[in-house]
Amino acid sequence: MKSIEDTMLSAYIDNELGPEDRQKTEDALSNSASLRERLHILQGSDLAMRDAFKELDNTPMPAGLEALIRGEHNTVQEQSKVVPLRRKIPTPAWGIAASVILGVVLFLQSPQPLMVSEELNQFANQATSGSITQGDGWRAELVMSFEQEDGTRCREVRQHTPEITTTFQACGAPNDWEWQVVEQDTLYHTATGENAQPINTLSIEKEQEWLGLQ
Repeated sequence: MKSIEDTMLSAYIDNELGPEDRQKTEDALSNSASLRERLHILQGSDLAMRDAFKELDNTPMPAGLEALIRGEHNTVQEQSKVVPLRRKIPTPAWGIAASVILGVVLFLQSPQPLMVSEELNQFANQATSGSITQGDGWRAELVMSFEQEDGTRCREVRQHTPEITTTFQACGAPNDWEWQVVEQDTLYHTATGENAQPINTLSIEKEQEWLGLQ
């Protein structure tokens, strides 16, 4: 299957794809965990940009800027002498805002490793798919193990608290995981009834061999 580019994912987010391209994108998303992760990252970038521009829209215009735009001059009178003031060049606020937004987008599009509890690390090291563990105020399940297109192996762990459900991916190898947040939701999810899983999900035998449990 031809790979889905970020431009097509962005058009999918904005609902700008035709029926054929939209169906092709949805089929690819259902079969690729890494593609779903890219979709979540782009969705986060889109929200960040909208919030930034919304904040700029709500920022009042600096005093005197409107007069400068209209070509008017401020004057000050000192000792009966009118002296024209030098025009102040307005700060290039839009240029600064664009730089900030670009930085946010690049940050969100880069993988963001994070630290998790030692309990979750050990759970990812030893548990087989379908296993459940719990701690102080939380419960976690090992959803599956799978192999990405580049050969990297990952584990999907879903942690529930009374407030939120967080889906993690731990990629790498036992005792050397790189954790990322894939999704956060205020609704409780279980391992059953999920969308189609990646076609390269590891079998129980391969999973146990990988984890050194055989």
